[in-house]
Amino acid sequence: MRRNLSVGLLAVAAIAAAMNARAKENGPTETKSLCEHAYVFQNGVASMLGLLQTKLVQKELGLTDAQNTKISLLLREVGKAYEKIDRDNPWPKEDGYPLELDNSKVIHHKDGSTTTPWKPHKPSAWELRVGEARKKANRDIQMRLETILRPSQRNRLWEIVIQSESFVQAGSELMGGLSDLDQELFGVLDVSEDQRNELTWIHEKLTNAAGDVLRGGRAGRGGIEELAKMPEAQGREELRRRARSLRPLIDKANQEIVAELTPKQRDSIAKMKGKEVDFVKLLENEIDEMADGIWKPTPPKKR
Repeated sequence: MRRNLSVGLLAVAAIAAAMNARAKENGPTETKSLCEHAYVFQNGVASMLGLLQTKLVQKELGLTDAQNTKISLLLREVGKAYEKIDRDNPWPKEDGYPLELDNSKVIHHKDGSTTTPWKPHKPSAWELRVGEARKKANRDIQMRLETILRPSQRNRLWEIVIQSESFVQAGSELMGGLSDLDQELFGVLDVSEDQRNELTWIHEKLTNAAGDVLRGGRAGRGGIEELAKMPEAQGREELRRRARSLRPLIDKANQEIVAELTPKQRDSIAKMKGKEVDFVKLLENEIDEMADGIWKPTPPKKR
């Protein structure tokens, strides 16, 4: 989900700097609201909602049964809100798919690899309209979460959201490209173009390698189809084993990320992310959901 930032990067950096300065003066920011965080970072709502559905994060935040029930209801409402945005703003086919590779340029990476960058993209009127609608919906979601979570839970959730971004914690996102929040953090941390290129490449390498591991080294869906032929208990254990075997890859990618950032950038991230969450363990805990899709596929809806 690509959204346009409504706050200029310089303004975001200034706000973040002011928050850091205030934190040094006043100590821990226990009463800081989720919406105040959201003013600094316009993106990250999808990460919040996804993380709140995981048992590891629910335990980390100390959510009560009543809170989990309210969050589940909110998630249903969120799904309906996003569906309405899509219905009200049908994609204009004439827009085509605007992203194109810039074959006139080549990016040389430190490991000797080369990649081709995307051409600069100017959002269409439809993209801007949908982006504004989603931004408003996200703001409403954040305000609702404000009423469900305690101040300490809101702060810890935001720290975990920061950690969940690929260039902060390798392996936290193993599908797709860097998120909008990743891109926004680049601005806050004053990440250079060369650093962006390297961090994006580190993420891409890990994503490709992790996909290979989770598929058992088989191309396409071959590895998943192989699992589906196993008895369920054996297949689930094999998936967990594959998830555990990602740790060396993730550790190596994290070392590359740390080496790419300046001491000042590393310090800023450390202050924002708080105590680290083990995302390999989080992945292991989510394996059963992945397994459900293999052995217990969702039946088709009745027409």
